[in-house]
Amino acid sequence: MEELRSTEALDREILEDARKKADRALRNADQTAKALEIEWGKKIEADLSALQTKHAQRMVAKRDEINARQPLDKRRLRAERAERLLRLSMEKTLRALPRERVLALLERDLIPRARELGSATLVVHSNGLSEAETKTLLSHVLPGSSLSFAARVVSEDTDPLPSLVIEGDRITVRVGLAEAGEDILREKRAELATALLGLEALDD
Repeated sequence: MEELRSTEALDREILEDARKKADRALRNADQTAKALEIEWGKKIEADLSALQTKHAQRMVAKRDEINARQPLDKRRLRAERAERLLRLSMEKTLRALPRERVLALLERDLIPRARELGSATLVVHSNGLSEAETKTLLSHVLPGSSLSFAARVVSEDTDPLPSLVIEGDRITVRVGLAEAGEDILREKRAELATALLGLEALDD
């Protein structure tokens, strides 16, 4: 009986020792988990703070960029508007010209180039001009030349500004009211812009 009690006591001691070890292991695990939780909490907080700082810096940089670019954007938009209005005004003016003035402008631009066309039969393409107008114009600039009038090409523009394309033996010459308008815009842009939009147009 005494031996049995000793065995029971030993079992109790072993169980008690195991329980104490288990308690210590659980306490250690709990402390480790709490320490990790605190550590991760600090890391997450630091990461969030860094992200917030980075985001704030980006917002400030973006705002500064927009503020710096805004005057340039406004100036570019004003310049684009001025250019659009100038071109619309020029086209309106060209379309309102009397036909004799239109023919005179085309003749003026064609005269200095006519001698380069040579003596071969010239092929003439006209747009926005009647055949009678074309023949009258060319009789002044190219008297005695042999002319062949090309078939008219159907254009998407139902009301084109008058133009002429003349194919010689060496070169092709093109004159047109649109090109004349471009020349005027190049030469008189500042003057035209001021007349149309005021002196502030020169700032753009």
